Amino acid sequence: MDREVLCQNRKRTQVMLCDDVIDGVQKHAAKNSWSFSRATREILRTGLSAKEKERADLKKLADEVFGSVNLKNHPEWSTPKKIDQWVRKLRAEWD
Repeated sequence: MDREVLCQNRKRTQVMLCDDVIDGVQKHAAKNSWSFSRATREILRTGLSAKEKERADLKKLADEVFGSVNLKNHPEWSTPKKIDQWVRKLRAEWD
C-alpha cells in the first residue's frame, strides 16, 4: 500500500532549501510524476532509513569486533598509561 495513504498525521512545515536541492527535488518529482511535497517526503524518508540502516550496521560491526580481542593477551593495553606508551612506541617505529 502507498505510504502516502497511510500517513494520516501530516503537519505543515516550512523549510529553506538551496537552489540545487530544489532542483534535485523537482527532478525527482517530475521523474515519478509526484508533487514537490511528496518528492520531498519520499527523499527524507529514504535518507532517514539509510541513516538508520547505517547506524544499525555500524553497531552490529562494533558488537562483533568489541570483545573479539582477549585483553589478557595484550598487557600493553591494560591501563591508559600503558596504552599511551604503546602508541608512542609504535609511532617511533614508523619514523
